[in-house]
Amino acid sequence: MKFQKRALLIFFIISLLDSMCIAASKGIKGGGEIFAPDPFGRQAPGLFKLEIPGQDLGLLRKRYGLLAEGMAQKGQADYAGVRRLPNGVLRLSGKIDKKTPLQLSVLLDRQDGLMEVNSGGGDAVAAMEIAEMLHERRIEIRLDGLCMSACANYLLPAARKLSGSGLVGFHGDPNALLEQEGFEIFNKLGLKAYLSVQHAAWRHRKFFEKLGKKDCLSRVTQAAHRGAGSGVWSFYVPNAEDSRVIGIDVMALFDFELFMAFMLNTVEKNTGMAPLFYSRHGSSICD
Repeated sequence: MKFQKRALLIFFIISLLDSMCIAASKGIKGGGEIFAPDPFGRQAPGLFKLEIPGQDLGLLRKRYGLLAEGMAQKGQADYAGVRRLPNGVLRLSGKIDKKTPLQLSVLLDRQDGLMEVNSGGGDAVAAMEIAEMLHERRIEIRLDGLCMSACANYLLPAARKLSGSGLVGFHGDPNALLEQEGFEIFNKLGLKAYLSVQHAAWRHRKFFEKLGKKDCLSRVTQAAHRGAGSGVWSFYVPNAEDSRVIGIDVMALFDFELFMAFMLNTVEKNTGMAPLFYSRHGSSICD
């Protein structure tokens, strides 16, 4: 069984490298469609579908500690929240929830200039509150694992500087969600849920206006034909041109080994879904 998994992983690595070479040599035509899962016309990074890690924390803790910590859900207190490490550095780990901004505000002092991050995302408004604190204090983010969804959408644009390495994935936009599913949210979940999304959308707009940066990478994940709820993919991993457009050098943080850990986790869960990559060679998805 172990031999089969290793062989499958090697196959994926070879296929991925082959895809990157083909894409680089031939270029990619077209206007931003989702490509079929074949080895042609794809390159990393891009859009990919996967089973979100976190369901099997025991396995992930043994093999990919950063994945387990970053995607930890409610109930794994030892892997989630903000704490100060023995070396004095602040660290945000696991799911961001409504309590996380308060945890940070209590620990944050004038001497702090750096915060380590390993998070799979969480509550959008809470992430914006954290991001505003980081922006006001001019805090550097050192990535040490994952920064996905709300973490990527809000914490990265607010950081004074980025360092470290890991995997960045953009996911979801409350304004685009309202445009597409506003009535459904109200109809299925009620007024309270609808007003909650409205508030998040308002905060989102004000947040990016204050920063003076583009929100296209989070918005594109909610596009009608390739949104977060479409079942096509889960996160958008930006390319070099995306980094240029949004003014955040996320490519410098890219960790290929962690990327492959996501792929292997998908295979181990027997989902039958190979990761799908999206790319318009030499351009940004924001263009």
